Amino acid sequence: MEELKRGRCDLMGKISNESTIEGIVRVKSSKSPIKFIVYFIIGLIILMLPFIYGSYITYIVSLVGVYYIVSLGLNILTGVAGQLSLGHSGFFAIGAYGTAILTMKAGVPLLFSILISGVVSLLVGAIVGIPSLRVKGLYLAIVTLGLGVIVQKVLLEFTALTEGAAGLLFENIHFFGFNLSNETTVFYFILAFCAVFTYLTYSLLNSHTGRALLTVRDNEIVASSLGISVKYYKILAFCISGFYTAIAGGLYAVLVHHLSPEMFSINMSITFLAMIIVGGLGSIGGSLIGTAFYVLLPEMLRNFKGLEEMIFGFFLLITILFFPKGVWGIVQSIKRTKLFEKLSGN
Repeated sequence: MEELKRGRCDLMGKISNESTIEGIVRVKSSKSPIKFIVYFIIGLIILMLPFIYGSYITYIVSLVGVYYIVSLGLNILTGVAGQLSLGHSGFFAIGAYGTAILTMKAGVPLLFSILISGVVSLLVGAIVGIPSLRVKGLYLAIVTLGLGVIVQKVLLEFTALTEGAAGLLFENIHFFGFNLSNETTVFYFILAFCAVFTYLTYSLLNSHTGRALLTVRDNEIVASSLGISVKYYKILAFCISGFYTAIAGGLYAVLVHHLSPEMFSINMSITFLAMIIVGGLGSIGGSLIGTAFYVLLPEMLRNFKGLEEMIFGFFLLITILFFPKGVWGIVQSIKRTKLFEKLSGN
């Protein structure tokens, strides 16, 4: 009888604790109207951007959108799965040239050209991911570096398709009757892809796959003991990242209208990696902040030639030394302060 009472008390204690936890979760998860208003205003400004500013600002923001998708893909590989890559210029080039060649020379509709290029890059990512099963860190970065070099060499040599060093023109593009030579139309086209890939990334990070990738990053032995296939998830991370980057490459071709092999050098791969380090590894917000910082900084300092590279390098050094979670980590720290909670109504 006493054991029954003791068990009942324990059970009531657990229920009480669970209800308390649920209450805390409900309080924490309650959204302030201020946040919705802020998000609504930001979204409205983005949608109205082409009508508020000129075509040049619209082009710059579109470029941020293209690189943002690259950052999302690279963050899944490096920030979430913990695999270092310096070969993403190769994936980017596959997407850009693949889209242009399929659309202009094979007559494939634009959307299908972008998706086919993404699938090809996904398969290349599976091949590139195989070395990740044996090497890590800097050694893996050197191996992936070979992808960018090989792709750039192919673009230079296969002149029948790529036009070689002269470059490939990608003009008079239409999508369901819309002329994508117009900056405003291209802006909304890229914005739609950004919205889709943001949702896909958010869903991935909060899924079983995302948690498995994080476990592989943190400790491969623990991941294996939990029944997680380390080999499968490493290669999967390369596939997803390659697909994202190639899709962004296709959008880049639509945006710039002219492609040349010199665009896709090792400097591009280093830039991609620097963007997610400065913005914040493993986060969607960090991908956006790092991309915006890299694209907008040269525009703000274009009257001071060479200074933007120095400042970006300085921020990269400071981030690595003092803010390993990037700018997004600083933002999250501010959001956890009591003053911010009072201002946001939480």
